[in-house]
Amino acid sequence: MYKSLFLGFTFLFFSTIMLLGQKTFVRYSEIGGKVGWSPINNVSFVDMNKPVVFDNSMIGFRFLHAEEKFLGVIFEVNYNKSTTTMNGIFYSYDFIQTPLMTHVFFPIKKTNVALNVGSYLQFITDQNSSDILLERNLLYGLAGGVSFCVPIKNISLTFEGRINYNLFSNSKKDYTKLGNWMEFSVVACYRKWWK
Repeated sequence: MYKSLFLGFTFLFFSTIMLLGQKTFVRYSEIGGKVGWSPINNVSFVDMNKPVVFDNSMIGFRFLHAEEKFLGVIFEVNYNKSTTTMNGIFYSYDFIQTPLMTHVFFPIKKTNVALNVGSYLQFITDQNSSDILLERNLLYGLAGGVSFCVPIKNISLTFEGRINYNLFSNSKKDYTKLGNWMEFSVVACYRKWWK
C-alpha cells in the first residue's frame, strides 16, 4: 500500500515538474563522436574459474535527441578493442556495441547532469585466441551511468561513466560466465536546436 502510494506520488511529482519546464524549453539534437577507456573488463577464459581483467579502449558515434526538458534518448555505435597479457602471451578481441538509452537530465545553469539507462547489443567481430571464452557472437545487456555536459555555443562536451553488464553468458554451457565492464568516456557533439 505505502509502496504504491510512494510510486504514484513520485510519478505525479516528476510529471508536474516536466510539464512546468516545457514553457521555456527548446528541443534539440546532438550528433558527434566519443572516445573511452575501460579499466575493468572481466572476460572468462576456457578452463579458468576466475575472469581475467582486460584493458579496453573504445571509439564511437553518438546521436542524442531531447524532446522534453528533462528527457531524451541516446543511440550509439561503439567499436571496442580489449587486450591483456598473461604469462607472456598477448590476448585480444574486438566487438561492436550499440546502446539505446534513456537520457534523464537535470539542468544546472548552463550545464547539466544526466542519468543514462538502457540496453545494448554486443557483436563480437574478432579474437586472436580460442582460449578466450567467447562462444556467442551476439550478446545482450544492460547499461547505466552518469554524465556531466558542458555546452560551448553549438558544441556539447560530455564526460561520462558507465557500467555495462551482459545478461547472457559468453559460454553456451556455463551460464555463470557473464561479461561486465566499467567505462569512462569523453563525448564531443554538435548541437542543433529545433525552434
